[in-house]
Amino acid sequence: MLKELDRNKILVKNISWGIVYKGLGMIAMFLVIPVLFKYLGEEKYGIWAVVLSILNWFVFFDFGIGSGLKNRLTEALSLNNIKQGKQIISTALFLIILISVSAFILASFVHFFFDLRTFMGLDTLIDKENFNKIVCTMILFLIFSLVTNIFKHLYSAVQETRIVQFAIFVVQSLFYVLALLMNFYLEASLLGVIIVYCAINLTTTLLLCYTFFRKRKYLFPSIKSVDIGYSKQILGLGFNFFLMNFCIPFIISFNNIFIIRSVGAADVAVYDTVFKSFQLFPVAFTMISTPLWPMYINAIAQKDIKWIKKTMKMLNRVFLLFFIVSVLFFLLYDYIIQLWMGDLIKVSFTLKSVFFIYVIIRMYGEMYICFINASGKIKLIRNTFIYGVIANIVLVYFFVNYLDMGISGVILATSISLFPTAVVCPIMTKRILKRIKA
Repeated sequence: MLKELDRNKILVKNISWGIVYKGLGMIAMFLVIPVLFKYLGEEKYGIWAVVLSILNWFVFFDFGIGSGLKNRLTEALSLNNIKQGKQIISTALFLIILISVSAFILASFVHFFFDLRTFMGLDTLIDKENFNKIVCTMILFLIFSLVTNIFKHLYSAVQETRIVQFAIFVVQSLFYVLALLMNFYLEASLLGVIIVYCAINLTTTLLLCYTFFRKRKYLFPSIKSVDIGYSKQILGLGFNFFLMNFCIPFIISFNNIFIIRSVGAADVAVYDTVFKSFQLFPVAFTMISTPLWPMYINAIAQKDIKWIKKTMKMLNRVFLLFFIVSVLFFLLYDYIIQLWMGDLIKVSFTLKSVFFIYVIIRMYGEMYICFINASGKIKLIRNTFIYGVIANIVLVYFFVNYLDMGISGVILATSISLFPTAVVCPIMTKRILKRIKA
């Protein structure tokens, strides 16, 4: 069992190394954007942005098994119950394989019986043969990534979230290097970029799996250890996590697809570039908050209210610091975008203003969400996210088609849609703390 001192030591280690790895990975990500912009051109880069958002969305189609696995495995290992831990891992793997097979059948059916190219507004931008190859690549990536990505949650359960950040850094760095080589030696190929990205991700994730079980052979899954009795525990909690985790990637993907259909691929390129630059702040904030999730689970199990409240106060101070830095970033944004992208894109004052609002709302809610997730009391937050998705669809359509706000209206709609969640999160946190104390 982890005492407060042990928790703090592990937390500092995970956050400090996580910041290093995530920081380096984000540098690589920012460097690759102008490279791909020049390599693919504005319209094809817009298509790539849509494809990437869909690929990232696919990762969450595990119906919350990964998050359920993380919570239940952390609880088992906190009580040194190795046998139960192995059963939970084996059962989760069995469930995700079933889901992967089902997803393959469903995705194949949709691809062969529906005209996705026309639906996404790509019929004039990409030929049918290339589009079919892209979709097939994405389906294969979906199937394998669903299985391999749940193993990333294992590192959280053993308090080693920094390892996952290291893997992301490796992926971003390799992708940047290979994108440079493609830019210098190969003709522009959207399919080539997608294949390279998928191959790097899958290879890195497989290496993560190998490394985890090489050190912890006692947790290696087996058919004998599959216990369907645990499926309700994993899926019951996990499905709620799935609905929550599904919402933000869905909103991002929906926004990109809506823009490419209603405004144009070139505008997706601008929107995605500005989105990634402002996304720096929510992502950096999650580097600090995410390692707290398994720590909160452990502290809740031990009813360590003092440590939880102390950590919450620390996060509030971190949020204030991030708010100040994001204000400076907003004020200097024109100079930053010029230095980064040159004359490739132009960003309006309205667009950068609504993105600033968006990141503040995201960070404020993130302060509390990890604790709420760790407590398992997530139904209310889940519902606010679901309502947010519905509101986003309606507001995006209204702002763009009726108020003619363009891509600024898209992110404004998203900000308004996520605002209720940011309001509810601190209220829920106080209620949960009172219940634990009681």
